[in-house]
Amino acid sequence: TEGVGSIEGVAEEKSALLRALEATGTTAIFTVDDRILVPRARSSPAPVHLGVGRHEEADVRLFARTPLPEGGSRCRYAIRPPAGATSTDVEIDLHLPGEGAARNAACALALAITVGDVRALGSAAA
Repeated sequence: TEGVGSIEGVAEEKSALLRALEATGTTAIFTVDDRILVPRARSSPAPVHLGVGRHEEADVRLFARTPLPEGGSRCRYAIRPPAGATSTDVEIDLHLPGEGAARNAACALALAITVGDVRALGSAAA
């Protein structure tokens, strides 16, 4: 909250970034676990909105994270692509420990959805 005063201030600053997206050819990627941000993020002019996180409404949902003995985490994601495409599960071994790394990887998966075929991603990562 440094510099913005409160949790609401943080949400407002994050949503300002999403509201600055153009109305064509962009995708708003945001966490759905931060419930104060969700309605603000959905107001972005971007034509596609992808939510990430553990919440059940996430388009890229982290539903399991298991620490690996050699370090890092094995993460399972349920991916629900936009426009009603078929959902898929993806399992990825991260070489970074912790929930933050797993959530960042969910953002990277959401970005991959916007630029490619998630089915190819799923077969390559599984």
